[in-house]
Amino acid sequence: MRLLILRHGQAAAGAVDAERPLTELGKDEVRWMVGRRREDLAGVRTIWSSPYVRALESARIVADSLGLEVHEQPLLVPNARMPELVEALRAADIESLLLVSHQPLVGNLVDSLSGGNGALGTASLTCLESDIWAAGCCEQRWVEHVRLG
Repeated sequence: MRLLILRHGQAAAGAVDAERPLTELGKDEVRWMVGRRREDLAGVRTIWSSPYVRALESARIVADSLGLEVHEQPLLVPNARMPELVEALRAADIESLLLVSHQPLVGNLVDSLSGGNGALGTASLTCLESDIWAAGCCEQRWVEHVRLG
């Protein structure tokens, strides 16, 4: 099974955290990542997103390019409980899944599942592979950080 994890693009300041939208730069970051990793994203069949505005906007950019729908997942908020999220991954039994979420959750998830590099900047994307979703049982195949300009 393959799990792609995308941190949302740059968000605007000054609003309630859950309501912060992407900036124009944030949208460009996500579009850049979609273009850069189009082949890797092509295998995705399901997209789960945090219900926070900036994550949903990021997920919709990816979904529009792949012709997929975004499924809001309350377990993807910044400080979600890791055991519940890992159990949801196990129960979903999805061959190729994209999660769109926030720090510290994305970093903690990568660290927990693979012991890999969970330091994801805005619009960074990483790929984990595993036969089972459990602590230390995944391999981090790659991580890509945005390089605009």
